Amino acid sequence: MHGTNPARLGTPSGGPLTASERRVATLVAEGRTNPGVARALGLTPRALELRLSRIYRKLGVSTRRELEAVLTHLDSEPEEA
Repeated sequence: MHGTNPARLGTPSGGPLTASERRVATLVAEGRTNPGVARALGLTPRALELRLSRIYRKLGVSTRRELEAVLTHLDSEPEEA
């Protein structure tokens, strides 16, 4: 990601993302709008906002651009054995 260094982002808290959180984060990082993500996953807009806030907190990010950078970084890390 241009100008965003995942190593310099906020302090992550709350452990790894759940599978559901990962689906939300992936759709948001792909550029979908909140209403579009909510519709795709059958969530209310408020439920999506709450999940997205929890995802941001867990990953230590505050913007969609930072979220995208962190997901790209996580996807490029080798799997733990």
